Amino acid sequence: MRPGFFLHRTAQLFRSTLDRSFVGQVINRVYFDHLEKSSSICFVSATRMREEDFWNKSLLGKRLKGWKSLPNVRMRIAFENRRGLPVVYNEAIAEADAADILVFIHDDAWLLQQDSLQEIQRGLRRFDIVGIAGNQRRTPKQFAWYLRQPAEGSPVLDTPYLSGAVHYGQIFKTEIHQFGPWPAACELLDGVLMAVRAKTLKRTGLRFDERFDFHFYDLDFSRTARKNGLRVGTWPIHLLHASRGDLNDPKWQDNWVKYLGKWKQ
Repeated sequence: MRPGFFLHRTAQLFRSTLDRSFVGQVINRVYFDHLEKSSSICFVSATRMREEDFWNKSLLGKRLKGWKSLPNVRMRIAFENRRGLPVVYNEAIAEADAADILVFIHDDAWLLQQDSLQEIQRGLRRFDIVGIAGNQRRTPKQFAWYLRQPAEGSPVLDTPYLSGAVHYGQIFKTEIHQFGPWPAACELLDGVLMAVRAKTLKRTGLRFDERFDFHFYDLDFSRTARKNGLRVGTWPIHLLHASRGDLNDPKWQDNWVKYLGKWKQ
């Protein structure tokens, strides 16, 4: 284990011990209050759109456009992007202020509630990495975070181990797909939104694997985090996603092969 992961887990254990007493809980609350007041939330995304089109046409652009004036919100968007998401995300990690909260998010996502920023902060008081949907376990030859492969036949939903929710539809007319209860500790997260403190990434050296492009980077990132003892979980951050994903996409198949080659199952 890298020294950074050991230091991080030691800090986790210390805060967990404090939580067992009333005084310790107060100390933890003061610590996180100070951390949040001194940090910015930086949204990191990539889009194929030109900059003007992103702000005026994409779901994420239209949502963030209304938050530009907030003093604690920053944005790092890769416009007209053709690179894999891990490359874009790793660049953002390298250049981030250690105090930042990094929110890795797809450009076709809309945060539905005004208190989403506060919910992200609340989630990171409990977990090191927060998402909106995930799986509380891993299974062999997993084709997506929400599926398991039975002995025979096609993949099926991995209930009752799923957690979180995703909204589909339109901004003012959404349909919620509740995968399972949240918040919950998870092994795998959906990459549509993943939030983590830059300090955690810089301390541990955790990065996205650039062998993946737009698929399986989220499973790999979650799995690497869990392997090294980081707390990964879902939090009730309501998000509209314009895409349900295409499991028949050849690129999905290619990245699945890479994922299995790396992890062996």
